[in-house]
Amino acid sequence: MPIEANEPDQDAAFWDERYASAAAREHGEPLAASPDLAAIVAAGHIPTGGVTLDLGCGAGTDAIFLASLGFRSIGLDLSSEAIKVARTRAADAGVMVDWREGSVLELPFSDASVHFAQDRGCFHHVPDAERERYADELTRVLVPGARFLLCGGRHSGGHEGEAADTASMDRVFASEFTRGAVVPYVMQSHGGSMDAYLVLFERR
Repeated sequence: MPIEANEPDQDAAFWDERYASAAAREHGEPLAASPDLAAIVAAGHIPTGGVTLDLGCGAGTDAIFLASLGFRSIGLDLSSEAIKVARTRAADAGVMVDWREGSVLELPFSDASVHFAQDRGCFHHVPDAERERYADELTRVLVPGARFLLCGGRHSGGHEGEAADTASMDRVFASEFTRGAVVPYVMQSHGGSMDAYLVLFERR
């Protein structure tokens, strides 16, 4: 079933139920890392041995991938059940990841302690009224010059929707980040897909 963009905010109980199901554990998320994340690593956008943060890490695929490459990987998710699945996957892969249960609106990390962050499908669940808080927390924990890879659900409406997405991101991130191109993308998750965008930011 396709994932709907701009879904209403969902709480921890919603995600716990999803990740507790056998279907989610077995088929909910890909076992291979995202190709765009692999491209970020190949381009040298993350310093050797740097701290990486996967916001809304889910079952942990990308955080595990980053740990396997020698980065100090952190995975954060609101759902305790998602973190349980991620811990099992990391143990099976033989890598160490710092798993944290928590909110993207109150990051449990020190100032300027993260060298790269990504968000794959979490930001578009954050209510508009809370998005500046999201950006403030992200700004706080990233070191200057750090990259932030964002993949989120698009507004409908063709070019008008793309313009709305770009305007929304600029409103939230422009004061502390420089933004790359907003690239149309198809995001796969939980057995479905959705029209999305992919954009790389740099913390000023």
